[in-house]
Amino acid sequence: MKNPSAIFSHLFSNNKHKFFTQKCLHKLKTLLPKRFGEHLHYSYVKNRTLYFVFDHPAFVMEFNYSKKDINALLKLLHEKSGYCRDLDVITIKAYHKFIPTTQEQIPSVLRYTERAKGDFAVHTDNPKIQELMHKIREAIRRNATS
Repeated sequence: MKNPSAIFSHLFSNNKHKFFTQKCLHKLKTLLPKRFGEHLHYSYVKNRTLYFVFDHPAFVMEFNYSKKDINALLKLLHEKSGYCRDLDVITIKAYHKFIPTTQEQIPSVLRYTERAKGDFAVHTDNPKIQELMHKIREAIRRNATS
């Protein structure tokens, strides 16, 4: 099993800027209003543009209405937080992406009750088959009563 430092070095190999960007985006997500934070899938920076990905188009519209507040919050983070000092963002955009939730289905064990009563006659002369049929009849009778 890999230790955390190996995973960390694999994710952010020789590039602390990516790590600081991710920490900054996480801090920004926690400072966003609760309605945005709950419906935000993820955010990323590409070509000096900060993208927010929401789970519903209504939150994208609401986010676009409050872009000035988000810019002010980003500017405040840029000044105060050590992680966000190197974040170079010119524009902010938002879009929605439908990501279906996967729910694990617990397989249910189906149990059926025995409907047969075990009332049948054995019509054979072979003693081995007679013995086998009597065992089957007794098993059916036991399952019918339980």
